[in-house]
Parts: sequence; C-alpha cells; structure tokens
Amino acid sequence: MILTRKLKLELIDRDNLEYLYNLNYLTFKAYNTAVNALYFSSLFKDIIFDSDKEIVEKRKEIIQQLKSIDEEIFQAKDEDKENKDELKRQKTYLQSMYKSLFRDVQKTAEEFYGGSERNLAYKIINKDYSELPSYIKAAIGADVYANYKSDIGQIRRGEISLRTYRKGIPIPFMKSAGKFIKEDDNIFFQWVKGIKFKIIFGRDKSARQVEVERILACKLKISDSKIQFKNKKIFLLLAINQSIDKKELDKNIAVGVDLGIKYPAYVSTNSGIQHKHIGSYDDLFKLRLQIQERKKRLQKNLKYASGGKGRKKKLKALNRIETKERNYIRTYNHSISKEIVNFTLQNKAANIIIEDLSGFGSRDDNKKRVLRNWSYFELQSMIKYKAELKGIKVIEISPKYTSQTCAICGERGDRDTQNSFVCSNPECENFNQSVNADYNASFYIAKTGLEKK
Repeated sequence: MILTRKLKLELIDRDNLEYLYNLNYLTFKAYNTAVNALYFSSLFKDIIFDSDKEIVEKRKEIIQQLKSIDEEIFQAKDEDKENKDELKRQKTYLQSMYKSLFRDVQKTAEEFYGGSERNLAYKIINKDYSELPSYIKAAIGADVYANYKSDIGQIRRGEISLRTYRKGIPIPFMKSAGKFIKEDDNIFFQWVKGIKFKIIFGRDKSARQVEVERILACKLKISDSKIQFKNKKIFLLLAINQSIDKKELDKNIAVGVDLGIKYPAYVSTNSGIQHKHIGSYDDLFKLRLQIQERKKRLQKNLKYASGGKGRKKKLKALNRIETKERNYIRTYNHSISKEIVNFTLQNKAANIIIEDLSGFGSRDDNKKRVLRNWSYFELQSMIKYKAELKGIKVIEISPKYTSQTCAICGERGDRDTQNSFVCSNPECENFNQSVNADYNASFYIAKTGLEKK
C-alpha cells in the first residue's frame, strides 16, 4: 500500500532555483503533450476500426452471428441443456473473435507508432523535452498513462473531458532518482543533477522523522515520488511503500460505525455484544464552534478594513484561525479512525461497515450539522487506509433508515429522543424498550453490511 508524506525542503544551493523552476514549467508542458498524444492514439485506432474494410466486414459478420445465437438461446427450451450449453460456447468463441479484432487494430497502431501505447507517452516526452532528466520523463509517462487509462471510458461516454494539467503541477520522479543522507543531526535529500535539499521537520508532531529514519535504516521502502512548489516553498511528496500487516481476522465478524450527536462515533460488532462510543460532543464541536465564532468576528471586522492599513494584519489572524481549525479536526479524525481500527482488531473483525454519506442532504438536521462541523470524508479515507494496512475490508452501505430501524428484528421503530430508540414491533424482544439509539444504529449497520457483502 502506498502512503504519501509531505516533507518541507530547504534548497542548499540557491543557484539551482532557476533550474528547478524551469523543470517545473517543462513538466507541466510535458504532461499535456503526452495526454494529447495518447488521445490521438485512441482516435487513430477508432479510425482503423471503422475504415479498414476487412475489419469492418469481420465485425459485421460477428455481430450478426451473435444476434442469431442470442435469439436461439432465448427460444431454446430449458430442458434442452446440451443445446443451450453448445450455443453459449459458440457465443463465447465469437466474443473472443470480436476482441481479437481490437488486438489487430492495436497491432496496426503499434506498427505505425513504432511501439506500444504504454511507451508512447514516454517517447513523445523524450523527443520534445530532451532537457528533462530521464528519471522525470519516465515518471511523467507512467503517470499520464495510468490517469488516461482510468479516464478513457468516461471520456468515450461523454461523461468527462480530456484531463488537462495546470502550471505548478508537482514534478514526478522515479524512486531511484533520490536518496536520503544523514549528516550529523541533519537529514538531506539528494535529487537529480546532484541537487541537495535539507529536510525541515519542524516540531514534527506526525513523526515524519521516524519514518525517514526507517527509510535510512532500510526498514521502509519508497516508491516514485514528487517535488512540489507551493507559495515559494518546496515540498517532497514522499511515497512510502507500506507493507500490509495482516492479522488473523474472522470474515464473519463486522464492526458497524455510526455518526452520532452525543458521541462523534459509535461502534458495534454484528453480534451486538461488543460496543463502545468514541469521542465526545464537547471535544469535537464546542471547541470548533468557538473557533468558528472567532473567525466570524474577524470576517465581520474585515468589512471595515477594505484595503491598506490593518487589513493585512487581520487576514494573517484569520489564516491562523483557519489553520488551527483545520489542524484540530484533522488530528481529531486521526484519533477517531485509530480507535475504530483498534476496536476492530480487538474483536478480530475482518470488516468495517460505514455509511455512504455522499448524499446526506435528505438526513435530519442534526446529522447535517454533524457533517458540516466534521470532515467526515477525511475520516472515511483515514479509516480506509488504516484498515487496509491491517488487512481489514471497508464496506459502504446506504444510510437510509439506519437510525430508524431495529437491529434485532429489522422493523422500523421510533426515536423518542435523540439518544433513545424504541422498537414498535410487538414480536421483537426489544418491543417497547428504550435502547441507546447510537448503539442500535451501529449494531444494525454491522449486521446489514455483512449480510449485503
């Protein structure tokens, strides 16, 4: 699994700065040149597929035969199993023949370009941007090709346009292009053309230095990474190849996660026996709401400082508050996600079930308020990558009625209060009994998610 770490760099020889900025500019141009070449390659193959007489005739013949076989399969009687199986075998063979036409087109295109489509991006970059080091050209080619193959289906369907790359895009490079060096108490990163950077860890609350030390000790491996220029600062976007620490987990055990009002997260196993709340309302919302109130007051005051004297100072204060709020919620999400994964491991569960809240507009006002004041999708991504590192599968389910359905019988119930759920099914063992609403929801999520897996 690949994890990205952002490290601040300090350029040792400032004379290299102009060269670095030029690399950044050439990288931006190379990306767009390469993606245009790949798109032209696709159009060229389409032209061959639609204009080569031999291929067109073969395609029409195969399509007609497939239609005929589909009709025979539809009309064949259920008891005539042997005939149906033979028709299906013929259909599979014709489908493979149809795919072979694409391979013929691919071969013709490769003969025209003098190589495979995978290498086309690199060949174009190598021809037009010879100033770029080979480590960078190869990384751009691989990145563009991967993105293009991911997008081309949607491009053909008209769902998205061809990807374009903006100025300032990070410079990618192959992992062999850089190395860490430790000198005295400092750690340096040596890059292409012998360019040397000092790693600035600062207070390093995220233990980045520990990870770099492990790379130096050959305990962690790095992958192709990037150099980024942002606000006159330089950063290393270091890709770390993190091995998955697989535990002995039970595929029949799942942990459901529910966002609540009283507790930011409530977790329960699909048996309902093990459960707990994580975090508290005061920790998550009260402090953040205080920060937001301070931000509103500053924004209001800025109306009376339209320019010049006083405005710059107030903008700095506003930026500090926004950074503080962002850092606080990110740290809190790290803490919550870590506890959720630890709870899952303690119960040897192989699955974590979470709600897909991408369309949460139909939820109640309280739920909307939770999501507005909490970067849920950031938490979701943290849960996913931390779970994957432990070999745990994360499953998303629809949030519809998860907080209004009894986890025991699956029937709808009532929430007398925000914290209380009462089942209205007379045949249920929990009928007319008040249970913790967040516990019931997480229990139901765990059961439902495992059943629909």
